[in-house]
Amino acid sequence: MQHPNHSNTGPITGPYYWIPTIDGWELLSFPDTIFENDNHDHIWSTMVAPHLGNIWCLTDKIILALAKYPYGVSRGRVSRGYPKESGVYYLNHGDDAPLPHMEAIPLIIKEFNLDDVRSQGKLKIVYDDHETMLQLHKFKVESFISSDITEMRKNFMTAVREACRNALLDEIGQIDIVDWQAEYDRTENIAQFVSTAKKCGFEAQDEGDGTISIAPGNSGVELPDRE
Repeated sequence: MQHPNHSNTGPITGPYYWIPTIDGWELLSFPDTIFENDNHDHIWSTMVAPHLGNIWCLTDKIILALAKYPYGVSRGRVSRGYPKESGVYYLNHGDDAPLPHMEAIPLIIKEFNLDDVRSQGKLKIVYDDHETMLQLHKFKVESFISSDITEMRKNFMTAVREACRNALLDEIGQIDIVDWQAEYDRTENIAQFVSTAKKCGFEAQDEGDGTISIAPGNSGVELPDRE
């Protein structure tokens, strides 16, 4: 996910991070054009740690603790070669992405608008041990997240399950994501709702208009008899 103030024209340089989310991984990038070649430690403490806190609903105390462990998730950096007129770019990585190499690299290339650079043979993909996670930092980050994650997931699944059940019992069969977010004080999006509803045994489909259609599936919810 690129910073919203960045222009999508031309190749981008800057650091990136693989961020654990409730249902997968998010590629988070910080273009040098906005962050002015900021270092990993500062970006981690001021941007990434708070972002993790928002995703996982962590307390302020845990977010402050997270800030001390900048090598806790897989990360890397895209940089220009020298002299800059050569047009060469380097994709530096720690060889520890949460996705297989053949899946992770294309996503990074797309994120940093490097397709043309690659097609011109001017993209160098390089292992850099400076970008490798430290096991202590990784353990700390995972520990901080897991300390709050169980209750948060339980609350999220309860809110999804209850909304799906009510929609079926009320013979509506649809959920408006904005109404659900307001009623249950949640921030998850449609994709997260649909994914979790399916894990709860419901059939769920994004209708593309802000609503989700729900069917019982193998959830155990029985539809009321219709006259």
